[in-house]
Amino acid sequence: MRVTTLKASTAAGLGGLLAYYAGLAEDRQRPGLGRGPVDYYLDPNEPPGRWGGGGLAGLGVSGEVTGEQLRAILEGYHPVTNEQLGRAFGDSSARGFDATFSAPKSVSALWALSPDPWIRAEVLAAHDAAVDAALGWFERHGAVTRRGRDGVLQVDTRGIAVATFRQHTSRAMDPQLHTHAVIVAKVQDPAGKWLSLDARFLKYQQRTIGWIYDAALRAELTRRLAIGWEPTADGPSDMTCVPASVRDLLSQRSGQVADKLDELIRRWSTEHDGADPDPRTIATLERTAAVASRPAKANGTDAAALHDTWRHQARTVGFDPDQLRFDLLPGPEPARRLSDDQLVDEALRRVVDEQSTWLGADVARHLSLIIPPDGGRAADVTGRIDALAARAMDRCVELGPDRTRGPRRKDGRAVREHVTDRRLTTTDVLDQETRLQQWATHGTGHVPSAPGLDAQERAAAAIAGDDRLVLVVGPAGAGKTSATAYAVRRLRAEGRPVVGLAPSGKAADVLRTEAGCPTDTLAGFHTRHSHGQPSVWPTGTTVIVDEAGMARTDDLAQLVDLAERHRWRLVAVGDPAQLPAVGRGGVFAHWCNTLPHHSLDTPRRFTEEWEADASLALRDGDPRAAEAYAAHRRLDTIHPALVAAAVADVHQAQVNRGRTVAVTTNTADMARALNTEIQRRLDRHDPHRHRSARRTLADGTCVVVGDTVATRRNDPALLTDRGEQVRNRHTWTVTALTADGALTVAHPDRGTVTLPAGYVEGHVELGWAVTGYGNQGDTVDIGLAVLEPGTTRNHAYVALTRGRHDNSAWITDPTGTLDPADALTTMIERTPHGDSALALRRQLHRAARREAPELEDVLLERTPSRQDQRTPTAAAPDVTGQLDERVAAMRARLDQLQGEAQRETPGLDRGLRR
Repeated sequence: MRVTTLKASTAAGLGGLLAYYAGLAEDRQRPGLGRGPVDYYLDPNEPPGRWGGGGLAGLGVSGEVTGEQLRAILEGYHPVTNEQLGRAFGDSSARGFDATFSAPKSVSALWALSPDPWIRAEVLAAHDAAVDAALGWFERHGAVTRRGRDGVLQVDTRGIAVATFRQHTSRAMDPQLHTHAVIVAKVQDPAGKWLSLDARFLKYQQRTIGWIYDAALRAELTRRLAIGWEPTADGPSDMTCVPASVRDLLSQRSGQVADKLDELIRRWSTEHDGADPDPRTIATLERTAAVASRPAKANGTDAAALHDTWRHQARTVGFDPDQLRFDLLPGPEPARRLSDDQLVDEALRRVVDEQSTWLGADVARHLSLIIPPDGGRAADVTGRIDALAARAMDRCVELGPDRTRGPRRKDGRAVREHVTDRRLTTTDVLDQETRLQQWATHGTGHVPSAPGLDAQERAAAAIAGDDRLVLVVGPAGAGKTSATAYAVRRLRAEGRPVVGLAPSGKAADVLRTEAGCPTDTLAGFHTRHSHGQPSVWPTGTTVIVDEAGMARTDDLAQLVDLAERHRWRLVAVGDPAQLPAVGRGGVFAHWCNTLPHHSLDTPRRFTEEWEADASLALRDGDPRAAEAYAAHRRLDTIHPALVAAAVADVHQAQVNRGRTVAVTTNTADMARALNTEIQRRLDRHDPHRHRSARRTLADGTCVVVGDTVATRRNDPALLTDRGEQVRNRHTWTVTALTADGALTVAHPDRGTVTLPAGYVEGHVELGWAVTGYGNQGDTVDIGLAVLEPGTTRNHAYVALTRGRHDNSAWITDPTGTLDPADALTTMIERTPHGDSALALRRQLHRAARREAPELEDVLLERTPSRQDQRTPTAAAPDVTGQLDERVAAMRARLDQLQGEAQRETPGLDRGLRR
């Protein structure tokens, strides 16, 4: 599930937004192609948009959605009375949220291929029920609004109003069952006052809501059709009755349509003096491209013709759609049923492995993945998930202060505690982090002023010093690697052993190349020790952990245990503002926030001084960074259908100028789209490539000699002719394709290696564009970034700091209404929950100590008016007396919290006073 915020900062943008979304309802009556921006085609069984949610009563709407209704609501007016709904929308106000629910490909394939109308109807009904259940789950847990000064209080609402539009095909006219749920931004508090939906829970828990939908869908289809499901480790599961070959076949046409769409867009742009088409024009061109690139046997666009076309395609790979009649009759094989206790145990195991702290919704997400599809109704499944999540939360430790006083929401929590703030952990996590903090506190030394030395020289001296733990932190491009390299040379000159470790193979290689010391990955190092291999590092060895901000807590804990046993020194180098650990982490950041450390504050990478300043503002979460990038024309918003071509054009132009280029995005799907378009540019300008042999890769793309590829799994058995190991996220140039499916690849520093066919099919992708984890640590001439909805500040920071001379970003916007600076500001405000449990507990208790006690009175309690103050009555509350009582209670509570903070971890007094 993906959420798009609907906002517009200009009159033109607002007009486009209203036309885009009101068109979902209005365009049903328009014949011909391009009836709507996302309304690809409507068959006779597709319903009109429908209203739902508990907040409909206040709007006076129900049943079918009309364009007039939706338009009025998105403008901030009552659709019946035309009265303004509370405060008027501002230029940057969110007017709604488009939450898109997409069924797994096998479910769409069953709907597309089944010869029985009743089966197709059951699939659609199951999808609708699952969407309703997921929206209902969000409404129970996250439909809140804010009150009080600066919105510090979060109160209940009467529910949400949502317009849902079910669609059946992708833009390529492949079967893709999905629903656009347009959630209205206006909600009513319990007293009926119109306010704005606090959408943070909706945005932060997109993945959870999507997995809740998947669990509900599995249950509904099992109940209705006795569907069997394939096991899955992560994400949605597919049905056993639709083989993978058919699922892949029904997804193939996207590339064909993309080629045709690219042609149509270029033709349109040429006919309109080089302008880019707007979203509605792109929708028309997409539909034209889909029709023009259809197979010859597809003679119509009506529902029957499309189903016939899909069934014909399935037969070409040996699958008989008529068999679906029989495959659905028997019930699924009975699976081993997990008890409720086992489900809770497994959910907690998964969430602990993923992060140091979590919300109840995070537990629910993992439960939704593992809960068996027992054939219950969708609403029953979400209710069971809630019950199991409550049991799991009872076994967790709350990190925030006790908030037993004051008004509460219907969930039983205090209104001052936001639904995204109830952070939980376990005693095991806290104990592990406490041991690490105690060790670090006793291991770090004083940071001297060292007159005459700059920050980089002081850091290098400390790395080559004698302290048991040295912390070095600095922003991207501040010279951390240079300081480390100088220290390594000094240590070696003194005859002292030094080695390096890193969370990823790529970071380990960068450290070895730049600093000149032997390196390994943390995971590889621990694997060897866990198998009983003795350490070859002598007492006194300096162990440098680079990119320490990405280190998992378990890895650091094991390393610290070994360092104590063998009396090694540890040096942790990194930047907590860049990408966090893949899994539970945050310890390095907490060390840097509480203990003496060496800070490199000046970026040295960028040729433009303004860009160095902007990068620091972005790192610190300052929204002025977005204004700076926009002012220097480094930001642009762009339709998703245009972004790959735009990036590929710039990439090719810069490469042709001899520049090194890094293309960074935050999703694998976008990376694949960008790589495919970059490859098309190469094909277009080199006719010999069309005649070259091609090999299919793990991501479904094809490769020819000369292409750039990325390896995606460490394999110690694969060594180059220079003895270098093939690692995850290494990039290479393809030099040869062998007859047995292998690839020979080369890198100027690592050498040449032949990758066997099995490795190529499972672990090699095109590699010009990669996700942030693939580019973190790299320095190039030009940085190009594609930022999609949901991008966090950490991802944006990494993506916009790779280039020395230029860093530019395209922000995808299907509506054509976003302001680039506003869109980046939203990302700057979004940070992942990568903090350690100790760090978050410290933050929450400090925040509580800063709270003014009298603010408890703001919730729904009006400040006495002058008339009230002049004429007290017997019924009037004793405000002064109540306030005195609360001041006394708060002072007592502060004393208690002070004691808790001092006892949090022994030896931390010095760090806490800093």
